[in-house]
Amino acid sequence: MGGDIRHLTNAIKAARQRERLSQRAVARKAGMPQAQISKIENAAVDPKVSTLVVLARAVGLELTLLPRTNPPAVDTPDFLDPPEKEDLPPR
Repeated sequence: MGGDIRHLTNAIKAARQRERLSQRAVARKAGMPQAQISKIENAAVDPKVSTLVVLARAVGLELTLLPRTNPPAVDTPDFLDPPEKEDLPPR
């Protein structure tokens, strides 16, 4: 599973545990096999967004998209940017 969604599946699993729901109970609420819940929680599959929405709702969460507010993790310093043509010395 991509690392990009691992935080989502971890949040869903934590909510399931906080609500004291078994994987089987969540599977019934979500309308999918318990084995699929296990695979998702253990990063054995890369679930569709629609699956994550259903699972989130089954454990009392809502999947929401928000604008980014944090700066990028890596910001390229100006001195690493290639110079513009007009900044180059004449030959």
